[in-house]
Amino acid sequence: MWRFIALTALGLMVAGAEAWARIASPWLRRGLAFLWVLEALMRPPPALPWPYAVHPAFEWLRRNPEPGAVIDAFADHTPGLHLSRVTVMATEYHRRPTLSGFTPFHPRWIEKLQRGRGLLFRDRPDWLGQHGFRFLVVHNPPPDWAKWGWPFPLERCFDPPPGPSPWGYPICIFRIPDRGEPEITNPWLLDGWSGPESWGIWAEGTEARALWLTDRLEEPLFLELVAFPFCQPGKIQRLEVFLNGSSLGAETFPDCQERTIRWRIPGGWARGVHELVFRFAYA
Repeated sequence: MWRFIALTALGLMVAGAEAWARIASPWLRRGLAFLWVLEALMRPPPALPWPYAVHPAFEWLRRNPEPGAVIDAFADHTPGLHLSRVTVMATEYHRRPTLSGFTPFHPRWIEKLQRGRGLLFRDRPDWLGQHGFRFLVVHNPPPDWAKWGWPFPLERCFDPPPGPSPWGYPICIFRIPDRGEPEITNPWLLDGWSGPESWGIWAEGTEARALWLTDRLEEPLFLELVAFPFCQPGKIQRLEVFLNGSSLGAETFPDCQERTIRWRIPGGWARGVHELVFRFAYA
């Protein structure tokens, strides 16, 4: 929105100056100037004194010795991710990474976690723990917040800070249990996967997708998989892997034995988010 305003403001200012110059009556000019000033005085921009009060919930997170990321959510009508500048500002105080971000920027992993205005953890609460999240921070919970059935134990609810603050509302913190499953943070699993187990993870369906976050790749890398099929009589499993739409290679499993697969990833990739797609002959 602000980028659009910045681009159009220059043209609007030039057009306004041109129209202003064509107004012959000085009284009409003064009247318009008075109305513009009056509108600005009637609608002052919101402001907070500096330094503003920090929410006690963030102080508690900063002092808590347990490592782990946070996920900010709200529960006004239906649970959803809290995507706002105040969640980004909060990281300056609790010093933890957060999944939530600024409203105009919705990475694909946020789209995965938030379906409409619901949250994936309602169906798969173990998913957050497997991705390194340890605290669910619920902003401004309503009085009947318990009816949403949060699947995590409540650590504590904090009253708003006493002074002016961007977080002038209560915040409740839930603890996301660490059940000892292996953390999967890169690649970021999207669709088509079951929950991680101690030995690895099953793919579900005929296609599974993941996001791979990388720095700039100058030299070639190798993707190495240790895999075995879920055998079905009379069927031969086949796996093909694609990186950003280009095939890295394919492997056929004529039997049920485990095998190590190694595919070369050429260099020259730009820094960013890349998509890995795993396609199977049968589910």
